[in-house]
Amino acid sequence: MPSRPSQPSQCLWPARLRRLRCSLRKDTAPGAGRHTRRPTPGVSSRRSVKGDRQCHGKTVYRTRFVTGERRETPDMGSRPASFYDCKHCHTVVQAPARPGRRPEYCSAQCRQSFHRLKQQRNRTAADPARDEALLDLTLDLQEEVRHVVRLAAMDGDAEGAIAAVQSAARMKAQIDAVTAGLVQQARARGVRWEAVGRALNVSPETARRVHRRETATRLVQRMVGWRRTDLPSAADVLYGSAGTEGLEELGGQAPAERPEPGPLPLSPQASNRLAPTLSLMQRKAGITLRRLGQRTGVSASYLSQVLAGRKFPSRALTKRFAEECGVDAAEVMTMWEQETRGRTTAAYEGLF
Repeated sequence: MPSRPSQPSQCLWPARLRRLRCSLRKDTAPGAGRHTRRPTPGVSSRRSVKGDRQCHGKTVYRTRFVTGERRETPDMGSRPASFYDCKHCHTVVQAPARPGRRPEYCSAQCRQSFHRLKQQRNRTAADPARDEALLDLTLDLQEEVRHVVRLAAMDGDAEGAIAAVQSAARMKAQIDAVTAGLVQQARARGVRWEAVGRALNVSPETARRVHRRETATRLVQRMVGWRRTDLPSAADVLYGSAGTEGLEELGGQAPAERPEPGPLPLSPQASNRLAPTLSLMQRKAGITLRRLGQRTGVSASYLSQVLAGRKFPSRALTKRFAEECGVDAAEVMTMWEQETRGRTTAAYEGLF
């Protein structure tokens, strides 16, 4: 009987297992620590690369994310799990054999040095703009307090009572912003959170959580933005330049008499002599507040507060106001400088 022709030997491995075995052979070949094939630009792929080292007797697999170019894969898994890097001196230290979280520093000295350097980095330098904004908010708060005191002492109608309530609400928001700014100023000067917590009668953790730098910056910026850019700052009013003697009369008309001051020290609002004169100029010119606001670049509501004596105008606004009303600006500026000098003296008397 003729012999049957021998069949070619067939591999018993399925196609998928055969490809997997070939890939394992290729990865374990000498020098196969990473893929050398350059990926297609713009195509992202995630690959598992077998490491050429072993950790605790087991082969470590590392995963890297490649996007259009070849990148070196750091050997993150080749170090045994019982070793760690010190966050301060970066020394490789063996972790103690105990349960719990892995330590971050090799010694107590490294931990103290790291936190000391962190505090120095977090300590902000002197910021003149921030200090100036804080001074403006503090002086505005002082003016608002005195305004509330005057409203509470007056026997007015319901409108005056509502104005006092509105001033108290504004004062509360100003106090929060000033407190946050002062806390950050104290922190910038090296005050610890323990001392800040004792001053605020809260725990250091609560003080750190409530008065964070981002929150304080947002509060101060909100209050500064609420004070429109066309409003004169309290620092400009308090530290304005001194002028010459006052104006006795304006265009043949004597300015309105200032009311008698009360028992309280003169404040920037109580010592305002310029407001009646500006109001008389506006009535003589016959121009509405809306039209004057459009010509001078401020709102009509702010002009009404200036004419009522609740706000003090800046130098530029006073000059534009006089020019639009057809009055000699030099005489009005003389009155403005005298008023600024009187407000400076009154503010210093109130501070001391």
